[in-house]
Amino acid sequence: NKVGDGSTSSVITAAELMKVLRSFIKEQELPPSEVVNALEEMSHILQEDIKASSVKIDLETEKGRKDLYNINFISTNGDKKISELITEIYTKIGKMGAIQLESGKGDESSYVIKKGIELGRGMIDPSFANKRSDTKLTAEYNNARVIMTDGYVSMEILAHIHATITDLMDGGTPVLIIGNDFDKTFVETMVKFRQQYPEASQLVLVDIATNTPRALAKFEDIAAYINCEPYYGSSRNEPLTEESFTLERFGKASKIIVSDSKTLMIVEEEDQNIQRIEDRKNELLERVQKMTVLDDQFDYSSDIKELMARLAAFESG
Repeated sequence: NKVGDGSTSSVITAAELMKVLRSFIKEQELPPSEVVNALEEMSHILQEDIKASSVKIDLETEKGRKDLYNINFISTNGDKKISELITEIYTKIGKMGAIQLESGKGDESSYVIKKGIELGRGMIDPSFANKRSDTKLTAEYNNARVIMTDGYVSMEILAHIHATITDLMDGGTPVLIIGNDFDKTFVETMVKFRQQYPEASQLVLVDIATNTPRALAKFEDIAAYINCEPYYGSSRNEPLTEESFTLERFGKASKIIVSDSKTLMIVEEEDQNIQRIEDRKNELLERVQKMTVLDDQFDYSSDIKELMARLAAFESG
């Protein structure tokens, strides 16, 4: 309560420490590297001490929510209303959830919780839209099946996938195909089919980049979330066979909303592989923890931020 959240105190303390150390190094004629090494060693000791005295917050309990409120109260300089709002949000979205702040027009604070996992790429052709407004075109379907591939979607792939997606659409099930670049003829064929049989062709194509390790990792996050077994024709050189696009490899989404720039997929818990998602989250969390330890030697701040955002995507889903 005396120092608030400690941000200002940390800056003042660090500045005073630098001032004292400069004089100390000059008076004692010490090599600066020895002082730096001593500070690093002390930093590790203090980190362990902080971890040992830390208190785990369980948002499922009244005490945990009260503890979170108290933290928020200090961090917001005693703003009760905002502290209650932040506590309410995190109770709903979980500790790995992410909050994005936006400026409002009035003086009231509110929030919207977004479910699902979002891909920052949209439909590759507006012809796949089934909803039209004055401002945008979207493809919106319920109970869709989703197939993914990290490679180029060629006409050869169409020959292997055609029977499965046709059976699905004939039965009234929408299909979302996510791939890394589509053959022009493939797209034209699907567009013509969509135009000729609009009621039967509930189909959307979305192009996604997978040509970097970071992009491929996000691709695999999505696959875990929707419980899809992608065809890895590029990164793993998986051979193209009759088994490459069987129905068992398709994921499920209770709702898909695809615009020209974004794709949102919502999956019900009963359609998810909970163990697969937990394994993926634990893998990401382990990487965050390793990078956090090394962050004082190498700047991993942007990587940690990205990993936390990916973890948040699983939590919000």
